[in-house]
Amino acid sequence: MTGKPRDVCTCGSPKLMVYSCSGASNVGQLANDIAINIVESGRGSMGCLVGLGAHVSTMVQNAKASNKILVIDGCAVKCGRKTLEHAGLANFDTVVLTDMGVKKTYDLKGDLGRVNELTNKVVAKIAWVKPLANKDGPTE
Repeated sequence: MTGKPRDVCTCGSPKLMVYSCSGASNVGQLANDIAINIVESGRGSMGCLVGLGAHVSTMVQNAKASNKILVIDGCAVKCGRKTLEHAGLANFDTVVLTDMGVKKTYDLKGDLGRVNELTNKVVAKIAWVKPLANKDGPTE
């Protein structure tokens, strides 16, 4: 590694910032996969949940500056939601995968076959996030 490590966030403040659980269970891993799916579809940027929990000032400032925040939690413990609240954020939407019928296990592989289906279910719960396009075109 060359140069000094950077201690600032370079992700900017997009219209939509997505934070996800990535906990030690299938639903934690699925939450992260769903967040990646949303971001890779061009609908927002992924924020660093751990950076918010560590109160990294630029990451907290970027979260506060974003127009919309979506938190995808894996289970009812709601670590993602609690982390944002602890960082002083209050205006965000939360989706909990176990509330959507996904059973929590401690298999870290998640269920890759359901990522697109669950992404669309998460997006459907948040009216201001556009649905993913399917193979036949947009789902709108």
